[in-house]
Amino acid sequence: MPDWRRIDWKSPINTLSALSLVGALLYIFYPDIIFHGGMRNHHANIFRFIEEMLLYSFLHAGVIHVLSNIVFFLFIGRIIEHTHGQKYTWHLWIWTTIFVGVFLAIFSESRTIGWSGFAMALLSVYAYDLRKQQRSSDYKWALLLIFINLIIWGSASVSFLWHFAGLIAGVTFSLYKQKFSHLKHIFSRKN
Repeated sequence: MPDWRRIDWKSPINTLSALSLVGALLYIFYPDIIFHGGMRNHHANIFRFIEEMLLYSFLHAGVIHVLSNIVFFLFIGRIIEHTHGQKYTWHLWIWTTIFVGVFLAIFSESRTIGWSGFAMALLSVYAYDLRKQQRSSDYKWALLLIFINLIIWGSASVSFLWHFAGLIAGVTFSLYKQKFSHLKHIFSRKN
């Protein structure tokens, strides 16, 4: 049994993984929550959209789904968190949640839940970092993993949109961070 008092809850990977486990258990015991937290288009009002935006990424349709995402985060997510820091990872998660949520709200025909968009964002940031470091063999493996994820889920239009939106979110976040990295020093200076 893990010592819950010693877990670093400032770590986005630890915190988001725990929240996703809670979301998966909630879905198992109360499957109707998908009607409150599943992202879809055709929103009745702005409050319903906000409710879906807050819940959709934490709900998972089963323990296998959430565990596969958590295992992925413990490998790729930890690398991103250690390479770029916790603040960067939190910002990536916020950006991805908003971007993928809006993308799904516009294009998805059915209710969508889960964290796979963030998994693809992490994977695309990882691939981007490998490309910048000129580690071509590792970069090719990361691209293959991205390709496989897109192809596997290509048969289900919602999952493809979800993974594709996460990929775009990760790439745009990486490009933005690289383009404006020189401004970080300006804003972090104390007056």
